[in-house]
Amino acid sequence: MRCDRLRRVLVVLVAGLPILPATLFIQQKALGYHPPADTEAAKSHARVVRLSYVSGTVTVRRPGGAEEEKALLNMPIQEGFELSTAGSSYAEVEFENGSTARVGELSKLLFDQLALDANGNKLNGMTFEQGYATFNFIPERRSAKQNERDSATRLQADNQDLYRVKISDASVKADGKCEFRTDLAQEAYRVEVFKGSVEVATDNQSTKLGEGKVLEQKTGSPLMASNARKGIVKDAWDQWTEARDRQAQLTVKDEAVHPTGASYGWSDLNTYGEWITLPSGRFGWSPYALAGWSPYTYGTWALYPGMGWVWVSADPWGWVTDHCGLWDFDPTFGWFWMNPIFGMNTMFGCGFWYPSLVNWYSGPGWIGWQPIPPPRHSPGRPRPISGPPQGRPTREIIKVPATVVQNRQMVTPQMVDHIPAKGATKIEEPPFEPSPRAVPEGNPAVATATRSPAGSVAPRPGFTHATAPTTILMGGDAAMESELLAHHGLRANREPLRAAHGTTLGGRYQVYGSAGEFRGSAATSGGRTGRMGGAGGPIGGPVIPGRSGGSGPTVASHGSSGGGSSRGGGGGGASGYSGGGGGGVHSSGGGVGTVSSGGVSAGGGGGHH
Repeated sequence: MRCDRLRRVLVVLVAGLPILPATLFIQQKALGYHPPADTEAAKSHARVVRLSYVSGTVTVRRPGGAEEEKALLNMPIQEGFELSTAGSSYAEVEFENGSTARVGELSKLLFDQLALDANGNKLNGMTFEQGYATFNFIPERRSAKQNERDSATRLQADNQDLYRVKISDASVKADGKCEFRTDLAQEAYRVEVFKGSVEVATDNQSTKLGEGKVLEQKTGSPLMASNARKGIVKDAWDQWTEARDRQAQLTVKDEAVHPTGASYGWSDLNTYGEWITLPSGRFGWSPYALAGWSPYTYGTWALYPGMGWVWVSADPWGWVTDHCGLWDFDPTFGWFWMNPIFGMNTMFGCGFWYPSLVNWYSGPGWIGWQPIPPPRHSPGRPRPISGPPQGRPTREIIKVPATVVQNRQMVTPQMVDHIPAKGATKIEEPPFEPSPRAVPEGNPAVATATRSPAGSVAPRPGFTHATAPTTILMGGDAAMESELLAHHGLRANREPLRAAHGTTLGGRYQVYGSAGEFRGSAATSGGRTGRMGGAGGPIGGPVIPGRSGGSGPTVASHGSSGGGSSRGGGGGGASGYSGGGGGGVHSSGGGVGTVSSGGVSAGGGGGHH
């Protein structure tokens, strides 16, 4: 009962405001505790950020815990979590507004503060303990209503999110939008500023580093300012972080639907699927997936204090879709995800964050769950969702042996059974506590020298050279990415990588040709074809008709447009839901897994980089 009540009540508000679970205030009120507005106690320690990229052996240590556990993609990171990487292993943590902390191999990063102050500003404090890492911090955009409130209360000077990274005996504080790298080697540290500026301060001195500046400092050394100079020598790690930044920037321009409020995880929807209007008028997002695919079948369950059972999706795009909004099922087109806020142009985003959005069931020796169905209203115009609707179960239950959930095993599509919901016993929560976490052997972040990749520039004086992941996309294929980056449009840095697997709408339609188009036929076998298209035109199959034809889905155009793609079945911008103006994607073809070879239109606003 306890966990289910928390699951239903734990609403993390992120629609343009700092995230803040309602349970925190409910529990405080129930205990008769009202923290003063101007003390440390007023800060909320309930924020959730996302582990958005994992490569190799990465572990986390939870607050107050002595053991380490394997870090998983899309794992929620909270205050007090410590992240460690082994050799040839890397991680990225994404904040609510798209800011990132990227951690190189043999490194450690402690998130010692993820909180809110009394004015709603986010307080982001980290301690970098070992290795090398790059931080891309983006100031929060404040709404007109917030600015009006701030003006009335004269709090303008206090309305700024704080980003701070402690390294050795110094603290690096972001000065507005900035990107910088830190290296820590024995008793010395290095700070390089790629964008914006930062302040580096110890107890008795400080200096401001502007763009292009480098500071190399020994712990406790005086005359910090004299150690700053110009001249950054970039290596493989810097090139990888630049590629991740460029992917994020291009994705924002290419998105068919822009979010409002929190944006973390949103760009993955553009990378791994399509926005679609069905003939019934219902509008949502469909992943590139094999035939027979269903949500909540690839990932693991974890128990978080204060939140209950949290679904940690192993799908690269599984952050937004499995923690806000609802999955719907169409007998013809399969599963698609419905955004939580409908009815107005540009009103899209993860307005509320939930640990999971499922109903639980159990039986002899098994545990099961089912995506909560959305409410049924007029086609294509669902009412705004203010909480998880407790609709009557009408679809199949995902069933696994109870030990799978209890032992924190990875759930895969191959191990699950689908059984009818009729007659199943609905429960409030799994009737057991999880087994102890497996403790990895040894500490993966051993302080040893990193390796220099073949063909790289010489190591920096006093610091080991940095290695980097082989792929830009999470779960990407290095050879495929290389081929795509050599494509004309991508080479010109005009379009993002898109991981089209060849099918969407549950594997029923193959994805060929330009972004914003379906090409192929229904009832295909799905899966990767491995074929690459050239500039001469799309590959195979008739265009699936747009909504005007009345017989198929309409795919929202890319490039923040309402104007449709340049050819064939794209249709116009998602039945009025897509915001912005502009011309869409204009293409001269492409292949499976590619994007178009023309430029992305300049229509549509936004961007968080």
